[in-house]
Amino acid sequence: MRPTITSIDCWSLVLASAETLKLDEIVYTMIVDGMPRILKPFDTIKTELYNLKEYPRQTKDVAKECSEVVYRLHQKFLKFLRDLGAKEEYIKPFEKLKY
Repeated sequence: MRPTITSIDCWSLVLASAETLKLDEIVYTMIVDGMPRILKPFDTIKTELYNLKEYPRQTKDVAKECSEVVYRLHQKFLKFLRDLGAKEEYIKPFEKLKY
């Protein structure tokens, strides 16, 4: 499972838990915008951040350059889950992200 957080200021954060494994075959994302996209074939899955104003098709990952945005959205995601009353066993894998 790879949750995606989309903010009102046009950021899209695709989370990868530190426990995420390497993919061995092509996997497609769920259809979000009407078009299926390849998740990340034959590679290690990592957390990704996209500026939707500049790259609406999510073609340039800027997670490393914008680590403060990753941190801010990640913290909001964890708080949201806790506010909803999600069990810690579901939250814990996402406390540490894979980059």
